[in-house]
Amino acid sequence: MKHREDASARDRIISAIEENDVFVILTHVSPDGDSIGSLVALWRVLVHRGKQCFALFPGDMPPEYLFLLGGEDLPRSLPSGQKWDVVVLLDIPSISRLPLSLNRQIPPCKELINIDHHESNDIRGTINWVDPSASSVGEMLCHLLEHARYDVSSEVATALYTAILTDTGSFRFPNTTSSSLRAAARLVTYGVNPARVAQHVYGSHSLRKFQLLGLALATLQTCFSGKVAYMWVTRKMLDEVGVSPVEADGFINFPREIKGVEVAILFKQEGPEGEVKVSLRSKRRNVVVSRVAEMFHGGGHPLAAGCTLSGSAETVQELILKAIAEELEQAGMAASASSLSGSPSKG
Repeated sequence: MKHREDASARDRIISAIEENDVFVILTHVSPDGDSIGSLVALWRVLVHRGKQCFALFPGDMPPEYLFLLGGEDLPRSLPSGQKWDVVVLLDIPSISRLPLSLNRQIPPCKELINIDHHESNDIRGTINWVDPSASSVGEMLCHLLEHARYDVSSEVATALYTAILTDTGSFRFPNTTSSSLRAAARLVTYGVNPARVAQHVYGSHSLRKFQLLGLALATLQTCFSGKVAYMWVTRKMLDEVGVSPVEADGFINFPREIKGVEVAILFKQEGPEGEVKVSLRSKRRNVVVSRVAEMFHGGGHPLAAGCTLSGSAETVQELILKAIAEELEQAGMAASASSLSGSPSKG
C-alpha cells in the first residue's frame, strides 16, 4: 500500500511541475548536504524545464558544498509581491524549521508540495510525499526524476549524489540500503565523479575549521559508563577562531565514532545569548533520539535528531543528559544519573 501511495504522490508532483510556471523551493535552516544537494538539484531541473524558479537559501552555506553552485548565487530572500504557483518544501519536517527570513511562514501558493524523509513530519501540503524508509531527500528526488523520465544532467546528478553520500555518512550509517546504493550507482552513470565529490565534501576544509575542532575536542567527555559522549562548541570558541557556526558542521561524528558510545551529543552556542543548539545521534534503533528532541520541541529521525534550548550551558547539558538517561533505561540500557560527570567547557 505504501508503494502505491508513493507512486501516486510522485505522479501528482510531476503533474504539478508540468502544469505550473512559477515555483519557489525551500529547505530547512542550518542546511546540510542532503538539503543543499536536493535544493540545488531540483532548482536546476525546473530552470532547465523553462520554469521561473526561486531556490531560497536559508542561511550560511557550509563551504564544502559551494562547488554544487558552480559560481552561481541563490537568493536569501524572496521578492515581495510575487505570486507563487507552487511552493516545494524539501527536507523540512515542521514549520519551526522554515527559513528565518520567512518568519516561519509558508508563502501563499496554489500548490504546496511536501517532500521529506523524516518520520516526524507534521506538515500538511496539498501533495505530501514523506518516506521515512528513504536514506535522504536526494534519493527520493532521484526516483522522482527517473519516474518522470526527465533528463538528469551531470550537475543535477552530482547534487543528488552529494545528498545521498552525506546523509548516509558516506554509506556508513544504518539508513544505507540497497535502494540508496543503487540510486548512487545510477547517478554515477549520469556523470558523477565520486572522487571529486569526496574531495570537495571531505578534503577541502579550512585551517580554521580544524582549529575550532581542536578546541571542541578538548571538551569531549563520556558518561553513563561510556555509552554517551558529548562535546561543546561555544560562542567564545567561534569568536576566538573567527569562524561562523557552519564550520562546526560534521563535528557530531567525532563523539559518535568512539568505541562503546551509543549516543553522541554536540552542544553548540551559535544563536542569541543563552540559546544552545543540540545535535543528537544514536547507533541503535531502540535508542530513539528523536523522542528526546521532541521533548524540547525539536525533531528528526530516530537515529539523528536535534533541538534548541534556552538557558545556561550547565542547565541545558543537565536537561539533555537526563532525557538521554531515561531513553537508555527505556531501551534496557541502565544509565544512572550518578554516573554523570564533567561540566560544560567555558571555551
